[in-house]
Amino acid sequence: MSRELTEIQKKILEHLIDQIKGKGIPPTLAEVARHFGYKNRATVQQHFSAIEKKGYIRKNPKLSRGIELTLEDKFFVPRPVLGEVAAGSPLTIYPDAIDTIDLPTIARMPKDSFLLRVKGDSLKDAY
Repeated sequence: MSRELTEIQKKILEHLIDQIKGKGIPPTLAEVARHFGYKNRATVQQHFSAIEKKGYIRKNPKLSRGIELTLEDKFFVPRPVLGEVAAGSPLTIYPDAIDTIDLPTIARMPKDSFLLRVKGDSLKDAY
């Protein structure tokens, strides 16, 4: 089986990562279903099973929050941070990296891509 995730599987995996990093615990099937607008938790269960078969998560069916990430270092690619941008006006851009951040390979960025760190909070309610 291919390790390639479908677009919705990528979004679900990214949501799992965000929830685990943000709250320290994985979401329940019901929470994921609600987040993605699914009426049936079985749809989420099918996606979880496919993501598990591809090796990105491990499920413990005895726990309501029984999802464990199995992402290994090989799934992350470092990307250079070349500068900072204000949430309004641009700040300094550096020709050499000032930092690197490991991004999941599912982000699918070109090899020569780079990151800019956003400073300020004027964009916090933009999404």
